[in-house]
Amino acid sequence: MPFVRAFLWLSLVISRTGLAVVSTGLQSYRAFDVWVRLGEGELVRYRCFEVLPSGKFCVQSKDFYRSPFVETAEKQFERQFLELLSEMAPEVRSGLYDTIEEAIRMHNEGF
Repeated sequence: MPFVRAFLWLSLVISRTGLAVVSTGLQSYRAFDVWVRLGEGELVRYRCFEVLPSGKFCVQSKDFYRSPFVETAEKQFERQFLELLSEMAPEVRSGLYDTIEEAIRMHNEGF
């Protein structure tokens, strides 16, 4: 029975890089956004995390904004942010990197 409890406590997830990540379900993140101006009336927001306490970074998603800005898009982006985070650990979705710049670069290369 202890093995079964331990198995249920740990979930083994294979990331898209093929590396195994063990998640206890207790992982902590610091969420933050990085904004880039693409041109007049165009913005992109990277939805980023610092994985604690490792200090490594990952990008979960990026949102595109174009003028005129509407509230419905913002609500949709926020819902998607929460859905993605609840479905899969962000570091599993995109990998972990030493700097946020590297995480953004790798996210862009993947899409």
